[in-house]
Amino acid sequence: MKRQLKRLNYFLKDSNKKPVVSIIKDVFSLWYLKREFPFHYFGRFLYRKGAPDPKNFMTQKQYRKLIDHIIEVHEANPETSKILDNKLLFYKHCKSINLPTPEIVGYSNDGVYHFQNQANSIKSTNEFKLFITYIFQNTNLKKLCFKPTNNKAGYGVMILNQDEFLENVNTIWETVKNQDYIFQEVIIQHPEINNIYPKSINTIRIEAYKDSKGNNHTLGTLMRFGSQGSQVDNISQGGFFVDINSDTGTLFKHGRTNLIHQGKLLPTHPDTGFVFEGFKIPFFEDSLKLAEEAAKKTSGYVFAWDIVITPNGPTLLEGNNYPSFTTGELSYGGYKNKEAFKEIFQAANIKYL
Repeated sequence: MKRQLKRLNYFLKDSNKKPVVSIIKDVFSLWYLKREFPFHYFGRFLYRKGAPDPKNFMTQKQYRKLIDHIIEVHEANPETSKILDNKLLFYKHCKSINLPTPEIVGYSNDGVYHFQNQANSIKSTNEFKLFITYIFQNTNLKKLCFKPTNNKAGYGVMILNQDEFLENVNTIWETVKNQDYIFQEVIIQHPEINNIYPKSINTIRIEAYKDSKGNNHTLGTLMRFGSQGSQVDNISQGGFFVDINSDTGTLFKHGRTNLIHQGKLLPTHPDTGFVFEGFKIPFFEDSLKLAEEAAKKTSGYVFAWDIVITPNGPTLLEGNNYPSFTTGELSYGGYKNKEAFKEIFQAANIKYL
Protein backbone atom coordinates (compact mmCIF):
# COMPACT_ATOMS: atom_id res chain seq x y z
CA MET A 1 0.00 0.00 0.00
CA LYS A 2 2.88 2.38 0.79
CA ARG A 3 4.27 1.84 -2.71
CA GLN A 4 0.87 2.50 -4.28
CA LEU A 5 0.51 5.76 -2.35
CA LYS A 6 3.97 6.81 -3.50
CA ARG A 7 2.98 6.14 -7.11
CA LEU A 8 -0.22 8.15 -6.64
CA ASN A 9 1.75 11.05 -5.18
CA TYR A 10 4.17 11.12 -8.12
CA PHE A 11 1.27 10.88 -10.53
CA LEU A 12 -0.53 13.85 -8.98
CA LYS A 13 2.61 16.00 -9.13
CA ASP A 14 3.67 14.94 -12.64
CA SER A 15 3.37 17.81 -15.12
CA ASN A 16 3.71 15.55 -18.16
CA LYS A 17 0.37 13.73 -17.81
CA LYS A 18 -2.06 13.02 -20.63
CA PRO A 19 -5.40 14.87 -20.47
CA VAL A 20 -7.51 13.67 -17.56
CA VAL A 21 -10.17 12.29 -19.90
CA SER A 22 -7.59 10.16 -21.71
CA ILE A 23 -6.21 8.82 -18.43
CA ILE A 24 -9.68 7.87 -17.16
CA LYS A 25 -10.42 6.14 -20.45
CA ASP A 26 -7.11 4.24 -20.30
CA VAL A 27 -7.65 3.10 -16.72
CA PHE A 28 -11.17 1.76 -17.23
CA SER A 29 -10.23 0.16 -20.53
CA LEU A 30 -7.27 -1.62 -18.93
CA TRP A 31 -9.28 -2.57 -15.86
CA TYR A 32 -11.89 -4.24 -18.06
CA LEU A 33 -9.33 -5.90 -20.35
CA LYS A 34 -6.89 -7.13 -17.71
CA ARG A 35 -9.46 -7.98 -15.04
CA GLU A 36 -7.53 -6.08 -12.36
CA PHE A 37 -6.91 -2.48 -11.44
CA PRO A 38 -3.98 -1.29 -13.62
CA PHE A 39 -1.46 -0.21 -10.99
CA HIS A 40 1.23 -0.78 -13.60
CA TYR A 41 -0.24 2.11 -15.62
CA PHE A 42 1.01 4.48 -12.93
CA GLY A 43 4.08 2.57 -11.80
CA ARG A 44 5.56 2.54 -15.31
CA PHE A 45 4.42 6.08 -16.11
CA LEU A 46 2.19 4.96 -18.97
CA TYR A 47 -0.10 7.90 -18.24
CA ARG A 48 2.48 10.31 -19.64
CA LYS A 49 2.24 12.06 -22.97
CA GLY A 50 3.89 10.02 -25.71
CA ALA A 51 3.89 6.80 -23.63
CA PRO A 52 3.57 3.50 -25.55
CA ASP A 53 0.30 1.60 -25.67
CA PRO A 54 -0.39 0.51 -22.06
CA LYS A 55 -2.28 -2.60 -23.23
CA ASN A 56 1.03 -4.13 -24.30
CA PHE A 57 2.49 -4.13 -20.79
CA MET A 58 2.38 -6.70 -18.00
CA THR A 59 0.13 -6.10 -15.03
CA GLN A 60 1.40 -6.53 -11.50
CA LYS A 61 -0.31 -9.91 -11.11
CA GLN A 62 1.13 -11.15 -14.38
CA TYR A 63 4.58 -9.96 -13.38
CA ARG A 64 4.44 -11.66 -9.97
CA LYS A 65 3.19 -14.89 -11.50
CA LEU A 66 5.98 -14.76 -14.09
CA ILE A 67 8.67 -14.24 -11.45
CA ASP A 68 7.25 -17.12 -9.37
CA HIS A 69 7.47 -19.35 -12.44
CA ILE A 70 11.06 -18.30 -13.15
CA ILE A 71 12.04 -19.00 -9.55
CA GLU A 72 10.48 -22.45 -9.82
CA VAL A 73 12.37 -23.19 -13.03
CA HIS A 74 15.68 -22.00 -11.61
CA GLU A 75 15.24 -23.92 -8.39
CA ALA A 76 15.33 -27.00 -10.59
CA ASN A 77 18.82 -25.84 -11.69
CA PRO A 78 20.48 -24.87 -8.38
CA GLU A 79 23.98 -24.92 -9.85
CA THR A 80 23.05 -22.13 -12.26
CA SER A 81 21.69 -20.02 -9.41
CA LYS A 82 24.91 -20.51 -7.48
CA ILE A 83 27.00 -19.43 -10.46
CA LEU A 84 24.95 -16.32 -11.18
CA ASP A 85 24.56 -15.31 -7.54
CA ASN A 86 28.22 -15.66 -6.60
CA LYS A 87 30.71 -13.36 -8.33
CA LEU A 88 33.66 -15.66 -7.70
CA LEU A 89 31.87 -18.69 -9.12
CA PHE A 90 30.68 -16.61 -12.07
CA TYR A 91 34.26 -15.56 -12.80
CA LYS A 92 35.41 -19.19 -12.73
CA HIS A 93 32.50 -20.19 -14.95
CA CYS A 94 33.38 -17.53 -17.54
CA LYS A 95 37.03 -18.56 -17.55
CA SER A 96 36.09 -22.22 -18.00
CA ILE A 97 34.03 -21.47 -21.13
CA ASN A 98 36.39 -18.80 -22.53
CA LEU A 99 34.11 -15.78 -22.12
CA PRO A 100 35.80 -12.41 -21.54
CA THR A 101 35.33 -11.12 -17.99
CA PRO A 102 37.35 -8.84 -15.68
CA GLU A 103 40.22 -10.55 -13.88
CA ILE A 104 39.88 -11.35 -10.19
CA VAL A 105 43.28 -11.00 -8.57
CA GLY A 106 42.24 -12.05 -5.07
CA TYR A 107 39.30 -12.76 -2.81
CA SER A 108 38.28 -13.32 0.79
CA ASN A 109 36.26 -16.22 2.14
CA ASP A 110 35.33 -16.64 5.83
CA GLY A 111 38.17 -14.38 6.94
CA VAL A 112 40.80 -16.06 4.75
CA TYR A 113 42.31 -13.82 2.08
CA HIS A 114 43.61 -15.37 -1.15
CA PHE A 115 46.20 -14.04 -3.60
CA GLN A 116 48.52 -15.91 -5.98
CA ASN A 117 47.87 -19.34 -4.44
CA GLN A 118 48.53 -17.96 -0.96
CA ALA A 119 45.92 -17.96 1.81
CA ASN A 120 46.15 -15.74 4.87
CA SER A 121 43.84 -15.47 7.85
CA ILE A 122 43.47 -11.74 8.46
CA LYS A 123 42.01 -10.38 11.68
CA SER A 124 43.25 -6.84 12.02
CA THR A 125 43.54 -3.57 10.14
CA ASN A 126 47.32 -3.85 10.02
CA GLU A 127 47.25 -7.36 8.55
CA PHE A 128 44.71 -6.19 5.97
CA LYS A 129 46.87 -3.18 5.09
CA LEU A 130 49.90 -5.42 4.54
CA PHE A 131 47.88 -7.82 2.40
CA ILE A 132 46.51 -5.15 0.04
CA THR A 133 49.90 -3.42 -0.12
CA TYR A 134 51.39 -6.77 -1.15
CA ILE A 135 48.83 -7.11 -3.96
CA PHE A 136 49.66 -3.66 -5.32
CA GLN A 137 53.39 -4.38 -5.09
CA ASN A 138 53.09 -7.68 -6.95
CA THR A 139 50.81 -6.57 -9.76
CA ASN A 140 50.89 -3.70 -12.25
CA LEU A 141 47.56 -2.43 -10.92
CA LYS A 142 47.13 1.06 -9.53
CA LYS A 143 43.49 0.48 -8.58
CA LEU A 144 41.41 -2.42 -7.30
CA CYS A 145 37.66 -2.87 -7.41
CA PHE A 146 36.29 -4.46 -4.23
CA LYS A 147 32.91 -6.19 -4.60
CA PRO A 148 30.93 -8.25 -2.10
CA THR A 149 30.88 -11.79 -3.46
CA ASN A 150 27.14 -12.24 -3.09
CA ASN A 151 25.59 -8.77 -2.99
CA LYS A 152 23.49 -7.30 -5.79
CA ALA A 153 22.64 -3.78 -6.96
CA GLY A 154 26.15 -2.42 -6.44
CA TYR A 155 25.98 -2.26 -2.65
CA GLY A 156 29.38 -2.37 -0.95
CA VAL A 157 31.38 -1.79 -4.15
CA MET A 158 34.56 0.25 -3.60
CA ILE A 159 37.38 1.44 -5.85
CA LEU A 160 40.74 1.38 -4.04
CA ASN A 161 43.42 3.69 -5.35
CA GLN A 162 46.96 2.65 -4.49
CA ASP A 163 47.97 6.23 -3.66
CA GLU A 164 44.99 6.83 -1.36
CA PHE A 165 44.44 3.38 0.11
CA LEU A 166 46.39 3.89 3.33
CA GLU A 167 44.42 7.04 4.18
CA ASN A 168 41.17 5.05 4.28
CA VAL A 169 42.37 1.64 5.39
CA ASN A 170 40.52 1.69 8.72
CA THR A 171 37.16 2.45 7.09
CA ILE A 172 37.74 -0.12 4.34
CA TRP A 173 38.64 -2.82 6.81
CA GLU A 174 35.52 -2.19 8.89
CA THR A 175 33.47 -2.57 5.71
CA VAL A 176 35.05 -5.76 4.36
CA LYS A 177 35.96 -7.75 7.46
CA ASN A 178 32.56 -9.31 8.06
CA GLN A 179 31.67 -10.52 4.55
CA ASP A 180 33.30 -12.16 1.55
CA TYR A 181 34.76 -9.94 -1.19
CA ILE A 182 36.40 -10.31 -4.57
CA PHE A 183 39.29 -8.03 -5.54
CA GLN A 184 38.96 -7.30 -9.23
CA GLU A 185 40.95 -5.34 -11.77
CA VAL A 186 39.36 -1.99 -12.64
CA ILE A 187 37.94 -2.12 -16.13
CA ILE A 188 39.10 0.36 -18.76
CA GLN A 189 35.92 1.72 -20.29
CA HIS A 190 35.57 2.69 -23.95
CA PRO A 191 36.40 6.41 -24.39
CA GLU A 192 33.06 7.09 -26.11
CA ILE A 193 31.23 5.72 -23.06
CA ASN A 194 33.51 7.75 -20.79
CA ASN A 195 32.32 10.85 -22.65
CA ILE A 196 28.83 10.16 -21.34
CA TYR A 197 29.87 9.57 -17.72
CA PRO A 198 33.44 8.64 -16.69
CA LYS A 199 33.08 8.08 -12.93
CA SER A 200 31.31 4.71 -13.08
CA ILE A 201 31.48 1.64 -15.28
CA ASN A 202 28.31 2.03 -17.36
CA THR A 203 26.83 -1.31 -18.34
CA ILE A 204 24.59 -2.65 -21.07
CA ARG A 205 21.80 -4.80 -19.63
CA ILE A 206 20.59 -7.48 -22.06
CA GLU A 207 17.51 -9.39 -20.95
CA ALA A 208 17.23 -12.69 -22.80
CA TYR A 209 15.23 -15.90 -22.97
CA LYS A 210 16.53 -19.35 -23.95
CA ASP A 211 13.80 -21.54 -25.41
CA SER A 212 13.43 -25.32 -25.11
CA LYS A 213 15.58 -25.82 -28.23
CA GLY A 214 18.44 -23.80 -26.76
CA ASN A 215 17.86 -20.78 -29.00
CA ASN A 216 18.54 -17.37 -27.49
CA HIS A 217 16.04 -14.50 -27.83
CA THR A 218 16.81 -10.91 -26.83
CA LEU A 219 13.89 -9.47 -24.90
CA GLY A 220 15.03 -6.01 -23.94
CA THR A 221 18.19 -3.91 -23.98
CA LEU A 222 19.12 -0.82 -22.01
CA MET A 223 22.18 0.98 -20.77
CA ARG A 224 22.71 2.09 -17.17
CA PHE A 225 24.67 5.15 -16.09
CA GLY A 226 25.91 6.47 -12.78
CA SER A 227 25.34 10.08 -11.84
CA GLN A 228 26.08 12.71 -9.19
CA GLY A 229 29.63 11.45 -8.74
CA SER A 230 28.59 7.84 -8.05
CA GLN A 231 31.08 5.07 -8.87
CA VAL A 232 28.29 2.58 -9.67
CA ASP A 233 25.56 2.66 -12.31
CA ASN A 234 22.91 0.76 -10.37
CA ILE A 235 19.46 2.29 -10.69
CA SER A 236 18.66 1.56 -7.05
CA GLN A 237 21.58 3.77 -6.01
CA GLY A 238 20.68 6.87 -7.95
CA GLY A 239 21.72 5.76 -11.42
CA PHE A 240 19.35 5.65 -14.37
CA PHE A 241 18.86 3.78 -17.61
CA VAL A 242 18.40 4.64 -21.27
CA ASP A 243 16.53 2.26 -23.54
CA ILE A 244 18.46 0.88 -26.51
CA ASN A 245 17.07 0.21 -29.96
CA SER A 246 18.18 -3.42 -30.24
CA ASP A 247 18.04 -3.32 -34.04
CA THR A 248 20.39 -0.35 -34.44
CA GLY A 249 22.33 -0.30 -31.17
CA THR A 250 21.47 3.36 -30.62
CA LEU A 251 20.14 5.05 -27.49
CA PHE A 252 16.62 6.39 -27.37
CA LYS A 253 15.82 9.97 -26.46
CA HIS A 254 15.42 9.84 -22.69
CA GLY A 255 17.13 8.37 -19.67
CA ARG A 256 14.79 7.25 -16.89
CA THR A 257 15.25 7.15 -13.15
CA ASN A 258 13.28 4.60 -11.15
CA LEU A 259 10.15 5.20 -9.12
CA ILE A 260 12.09 6.11 -5.99
CA HIS A 261 13.57 9.03 -7.93
CA GLN A 262 10.21 10.02 -9.44
CA GLY A 263 10.72 8.42 -12.85
CA LYS A 264 12.43 11.50 -14.21
CA LEU A 265 13.00 11.76 -17.96
CA LEU A 266 16.52 12.86 -18.81
CA PRO A 267 17.29 13.95 -22.41
CA THR A 268 20.92 14.53 -21.38
CA HIS A 269 23.20 13.18 -18.69
CA PRO A 270 22.68 15.44 -15.65
CA ASP A 271 26.43 15.57 -14.89
CA THR A 272 27.98 15.89 -18.34
CA GLY A 273 25.17 17.23 -20.54
CA PHE A 274 25.70 14.39 -23.05
CA VAL A 275 22.73 14.02 -25.43
CA PHE A 276 21.51 10.41 -25.52
CA GLU A 277 19.31 10.27 -28.61
CA GLY A 278 20.94 8.52 -31.55
CA PHE A 279 24.22 7.65 -29.82
CA LYS A 280 25.59 4.47 -31.39
CA ILE A 281 27.00 2.13 -28.75
CA PRO A 282 30.43 0.80 -29.76
CA PHE A 283 30.58 -2.99 -30.27
CA PHE A 284 26.83 -3.36 -29.66
CA GLU A 285 26.39 -6.23 -32.12
CA ASP A 286 29.34 -7.99 -30.48
CA SER A 287 27.63 -7.48 -27.13
CA LEU A 288 24.52 -9.26 -28.36
CA LYS A 289 26.68 -12.13 -29.60
CA LEU A 290 28.47 -12.30 -26.25
CA ALA A 291 25.15 -12.51 -24.40
CA GLU A 292 24.00 -15.24 -26.78
CA GLU A 293 27.20 -17.21 -26.25
CA ALA A 294 26.87 -16.84 -22.48
CA ALA A 295 23.30 -18.16 -22.59
CA LYS A 296 24.29 -21.13 -24.73
CA LYS A 297 26.98 -22.15 -22.26
CA THR A 298 24.92 -21.54 -19.12
CA SER A 299 22.02 -23.72 -18.10
CA GLY A 300 18.91 -21.72 -17.35
CA TYR A 301 15.79 -20.15 -18.73
CA VAL A 302 15.90 -16.35 -18.65
CA PHE A 303 18.89 -14.14 -17.98
CA ALA A 304 19.95 -10.55 -17.57
CA TRP A 305 23.54 -10.05 -18.71
CA ASP A 306 25.55 -6.99 -17.69
CA ILE A 307 28.16 -6.13 -20.28
CA VAL A 308 30.90 -3.48 -20.26
CA ILE A 309 32.27 -1.92 -23.44
CA THR A 310 36.06 -1.66 -23.36
CA PRO A 311 38.30 -0.15 -26.07
CA ASN A 312 38.78 -3.69 -27.41
CA GLY A 313 35.19 -4.91 -27.28
CA PRO A 314 32.58 -6.14 -24.82
CA THR A 315 33.33 -8.03 -21.62
CA LEU A 316 30.88 -9.87 -19.40
CA LEU A 317 30.60 -8.30 -15.96
CA GLU A 318 27.72 -10.22 -14.37
CA GLY A 319 24.84 -12.56 -15.07
CA ASN A 320 21.48 -12.46 -13.30
CA ASN A 321 18.87 -15.20 -13.33
CA TYR A 322 16.00 -12.96 -12.21
CA PRO A 323 15.61 -10.13 -14.74
CA SER A 324 13.41 -7.23 -13.69
CA PHE A 325 11.63 -7.24 -17.09
CA THR A 326 9.85 -4.00 -16.21
CA THR A 327 12.78 -1.91 -17.45
CA GLY A 328 13.60 -3.94 -20.56
CA GLU A 329 9.92 -3.98 -21.47
CA LEU A 330 10.01 -0.22 -21.99
CA SER A 331 12.57 -0.51 -24.76
CA TYR A 332 10.08 -2.57 -26.78
CA GLY A 333 6.97 -0.57 -25.92
CA GLY A 334 5.63 -3.60 -24.07
CA TYR A 335 6.27 -7.31 -24.51
CA LYS A 336 2.77 -8.33 -25.57
CA ASN A 337 3.59 -8.47 -29.28
CA LYS A 338 7.04 -10.01 -28.89
CA GLU A 339 6.92 -13.66 -29.94
CA ALA A 340 9.58 -14.92 -27.53
CA PHE A 341 7.77 -13.37 -24.62
CA LYS A 342 4.53 -15.06 -25.66
CA GLU A 343 6.36 -18.38 -25.28
CA ILE A 344 7.45 -17.44 -21.77
CA PHE A 345 3.89 -16.57 -20.78
CA GLN A 346 2.60 -19.78 -22.26
CA ALA A 347 5.17 -21.79 -20.28
CA ALA A 348 4.16 -19.93 -17.12
CA ASN A 349 0.47 -20.54 -17.86
CA ILE A 350 -0.27 -16.84 -17.94
CA LYS A 351 -2.95 -15.36 -20.16
CA TYR A 352 -1.64 -12.25 -21.84
CA LEU A 353 -4.88 -10.38 -22.46
